[in-house]
Amino acid sequence: MDNIHTLISKYSGNIPRYTSYPTVPDWKNNINYTEWLQQITSSLINESISLYLHIPFCNKLCTFCACNKLVTKNYENVHRYISAIEQEILEYKKHINFEKITVRQFHIGGGTPTFLRSQEMELLFKMLEKYFKFEENAEKSIEAHPEFTTKEQISTLKKWGFNRISFGIQDFNPQVQEIINRKQSYKNILDLTQFARENEFFSINYDFIYGLPLQNSQCIEQIVNGVREAKPDRIAFYGYAHVPWKSSLQRKYSESDLPTPQERLNLFMQGKQGFEALGYNSIGMDHFALPTDDLCLSYKNGTLHRNFMGYTIKHTNALLGLGFSSISETPNAYKQNTKNLAKFYKDQTLIETSHLLSQAEIHAKKHIMQIMTQFFTHCNVLTPQLQEMQKDGLLEHKNGKIHATELGKAFLRNIAVEFDINRKNGESGKFSQSL
Repeated sequence: MDNIHTLISKYSGNIPRYTSYPTVPDWKNNINYTEWLQQITSSLINESISLYLHIPFCNKLCTFCACNKLVTKNYENVHRYISAIEQEILEYKKHINFEKITVRQFHIGGGTPTFLRSQEMELLFKMLEKYFKFEENAEKSIEAHPEFTTKEQISTLKKWGFNRISFGIQDFNPQVQEIINRKQSYKNILDLTQFARENEFFSINYDFIYGLPLQNSQCIEQIVNGVREAKPDRIAFYGYAHVPWKSSLQRKYSESDLPTPQERLNLFMQGKQGFEALGYNSIGMDHFALPTDDLCLSYKNGTLHRNFMGYTIKHTNALLGLGFSSISETPNAYKQNTKNLAKFYKDQTLIETSHLLSQAEIHAKKHIMQIMTQFFTHCNVLTPQLQEMQKDGLLEHKNGKIHATELGKAFLRNIAVEFDINRKNGESGKFSQSL
């Protein structure tokens, strides 16, 4: 097998992360709102759904972030936004009988969802419960910035049935926190984690990022030591996506501040080995979970799913995204709401982009999602590139299947791209570096 330096040079490139297939830059914007309604209604007949709500507001800007957000201190914005969300639901209600649908999975992302104080949370959840029936054992989760999360908010979330929380930590190192403008105290993170456990949140996730500016092996060691003490149920260990052409905030530091591709892979492998030594199982491309966590159990029994909310355990036919820039999904189509907040306030039916999948794309999607969730897919004949990966020890091919090796799991996006019939490998203007 080639040495690791050669592998990095050979396979490093601009490749999609495959939270969806086709990826958003490849969408054709080929369905309008009426056609989207036909797609969503046909997927919702007597079915459970997944519900996603985007909260765009942030208390301050984090320089690494390329998400759709708005920095504000004005809470009147929140009230206006909740009213717009209700109008969006009412538009759907004209065409969908919500009485026959239950919500199996509900996730609030952002932005910073814990920008909402307890009173705004109460207002939002009361409004949602007017229209949606949540299953008794529904998974309700929220993303939380530790610096702007209070015990009062956690108590409010518990009152409304939330049982999962994801703390966006990224790195414990003060220098890294400084350059990405995400300062937070380790003690506060531990206190919030303990309080969430006392409030019976059955799964607590920590988000970390490798490849951040100024990050080195000591930072990863600090992360692993912090995890050893806090013992979250899950860990998301994402590769930093450097896309300064998309997010101008990332221009606040230079390329020289970032780890090299070799260093990035070293950071990932160090974190992976550290988490596994603590008893975490590797799940999909960038997640780890304790053996007792539902994510690990779902992976082992082959029911793990991946969508715009990440890795999920409760698969549904339809993901309904609410709010500005939110993405919805059915088996055959995607739709993203307008990314212009002013326009969203005026008209919640505006579409930023959309895509109706071809039969060939549906087939490719099945392979790619299986690779991203189970590390294997069915494949009788290897392409020349897959053959090369086999020689390099990144995958094994037997009994009509390809399996990513332990080393190959770090190159999972490279394997998946071989099944991407629209692949744009090498287009730096669209995708982040794979390694």
